Amino acid sequence: MVRGISTKPARIGSDKIYLTKAGDFLKGAIMEAEKENWNSAAVLSIHAVISACDAICAKFLQLRHGGADHMQAVELLGSLPFENFNIQSVSQVLFHYPTHTPASHPRPQ
Repeated sequence: MVRGISTKPARIGSDKIYLTKAGDFLKGAIMEAEKENWNSAAVLSIHAVISACDAICAKFLQLRHGGADHMQAVELLGSLPFENFNIQSVSQVLFHYPTHTPASHPRPQ
């Protein structure tokens, strides 16, 4: 358990399940974006990121985030055993920079 962060135990091997889910969500998001279903694409993209985070935390920590505070999920990623891993830069990218929409897919007004 990581102190102060709501977590759930992850079974050994569950990382592969979460990674498969992440890929499935991402494929769905791409298909929805191609049809200009922006809300569906966004929701599926968010679920892809959540499942990818669960996969990496399950693989290296045997834990996954278990709470409603998504900043805690970022903190959990920061506890991963990697050298030169800068959680501040990750959280800035995730929470402070505006999202980028390619010119080929402008945001609906």
